[in-house]
Amino acid sequence: MYPRERGAALIFVLLIISVLSIIAVQINEQLRFNVKRLDNQRQNGQAYWYSVGGEQLARALLEQIEKDKPVHLAQPWATEDAVFPIEGGVLQGRVVDAQACFNLNNL
Repeated sequence: MYPRERGAALIFVLLIISVLSIIAVQINEQLRFNVKRLDNQRQNGQAYWYSVGGEQLARALLEQIEKDKPVHLAQPWATEDAVFPIEGGVLQGRVVDAQACFNLNNL
C-alpha cells in the first residue's frame, strides 16, 4: 500500500457509515410522521361519529317537541350544556332556540 493511500479505506468506511445513519434517521422520521398521521385520522373519525351521535340525540329531543305543545324552556331540549362522559373526555352539546333572533340576512 502506498503511504498516501493509508487513510483512504478509513475515510470510505466513515462515509458509508454516515450515509447509512442519515438514511436510518430519515426512515425513523418518516415512520414517526406516519404513526402521527394515522392517529390523527383515527381521532378525526372518532370525533365525527361522536358528533353524529350528538346530532341524533338532539334530533330525538326535538321530535318530542311536536308531542308536547306548547314549546317552553322547561323541556328536555332546553337543558343547558348537556354533558355526556365518553372514553377520554366528555361530549358536551347545547340546542339553542333561534326563533326570536333577528335575521340580518333579510335586510
